[in-house]
Amino acid sequence: MKNLFIFLLLIFIVQPMSAQMPFIGENGKVGFKDQTGKVVIPCKFAVVHPSGFSEGLCAVKKESSLSKWGFIDTSGKLVLKYKYRSVHHGFSEGLCGVGYGMWKSGYIDKSGKVVIKLDDLVHPGAFRNGRAKVTLYSENGVETQTIDKNTRRVKMQTSDPGVP
Repeated sequence: MKNLFIFLLLIFIVQPMSAQMPFIGENGKVGFKDQTGKVVIPCKFAVVHPSGFSEGLCAVKKESSLSKWGFIDTSGKLVLKYKYRSVHHGFSEGLCGVGYGMWKSGYIDKSGKVVIKLDDLVHPGAFRNGRAKVTLYSENGVETQTIDKNTRRVKMQTSDPGVP
């Protein structure tokens, strides 16, 4: 019964979001069409993030699956450069969890500014009602913390007092 509930929940929540602008594929590239089937963003991306468009932006990769992520708007214009090594989910409440630089992760706003910094072994969850769960992976196991938008940095906890 629980699985049926989750399945129905996904149909009613996820499908309407992706139905706003469904993916299309052609010659190994991905683009988008509108509800009438008209192509609105040509097939020019190697990879599109499974979250699709959220809050008007969608994470895409121009080249291969090994390249960096950037963000396009609903017209297909690149609005955040291809510089993110990972995207954890789409934008929620104006923020998106990403990996950037060498071993850095955090939340960016729609301008691409890092507004919450995370240690690399911290997985950012989506914001809902002003809060997000972050999962920390450490030598002590897995720990989950709840943060809010006023959080500026989440650091790993370590049992070694000599490690900052």
